[in-house]
Amino acid sequence: VGRHAIVSQGVAFDHPGVRFTLRVQNASWLNAVMSQVGFVPNSFVVYVDGRRMGLATFNTSGWADGAPVLVPLYSGLDDTPHEVVLLKSTEASFDNHGEVLPNFVTLLRFEGPDGMAA
Repeated sequence: VGRHAIVSQGVAFDHPGVRFTLRVQNASWLNAVMSQVGFVPNSFVVYVDGRRMGLATFNTSGWADGAPVLVPLYSGLDDTPHEVVLLKSTEASFDNHGEVLPNFVTLLRFEGPDGMAA
């Protein structure tokens, strides 16, 4: 994890390069539940076992301010152990004076099948 803040709902962040690494087993699919405060879209890249998941790259365009969003990270994999990396690939947002604008993304939780071990 890069620069972040632990908040009551999860982990909030807005700087580029913030990454979450999760090792899972018995998880043929995995979702993230996230939210964003601010309206400037943020982009993310998902890697599983070192490979970029093509359709799993996503952005926050159209997310309602502060509302939880279910984000599918992968599906259709076997139940063997997998390493999942969720990487924020966009810069923080700045105003005309160089101050960071509030545009935080919060990772609320990961969700997978019953029996998943992380």
